[in-house]
Formats: sequence, C-alpha cells, structure tokens
Amino acid sequence: MESIHTAEPIHDAPVSAHAPTVSLAPISGVIPDQLTVTWAASDEDGDSLTANLAFSADGGVNWQTVLLGHTDQQAELDTSLWPETTQGT
Repeated sequence: MESIHTAEPIHDAPVSAHAPTVSLAPISGVIPDQLTVTWAASDEDGDSLTANLAFSADGGVNWQTVLLGHTDQQAELDTSLWPETTQGT
C-alpha cells in the first residue's frame, strides 16, 4: 500500500498475504458500568496486531470509538458514560 502526495510516495507499507482473524466473546444482557471485553485475534503471517473497539447505540448506524490501538486481547471499559439503548451493538 502506498500513500501518494503529488507524484512522490510519502509512505510505503507492505500488505500482508493473509488477513488477521478475530472472534469476540459474546456480550449480552444488562451492561455493567465496568465491562470486561475479551477477544481472540491471530495473524497467519505473524504480524503484530492492535485492536480498535467501537460501540453503537443505534444498531450500527453510528459508531463511537471506545478503545484505540490496544495490544492485549482483553480490555476493561467504563461504560457509565455510554448512552442507554436497546439497540446497542
């Protein structure tokens, strides 16, 4: 992948032969004010992975980033400021 400004590349990054895989542990019921989110992620090429997590209060129409650039496969999230919803995703 290349980023180009005018005619000269400003960034060149190799593209992996295989996409990473991820599975998120299911979350259901009433969400507590402190939520532990767990997932499993792997990459066949051995690339290091980072996770970005987002929350949608309207069934996926709009998303709010709640975690950015996380390198572990578990996170503690403070959900006390998230809007109440019956359509959370």
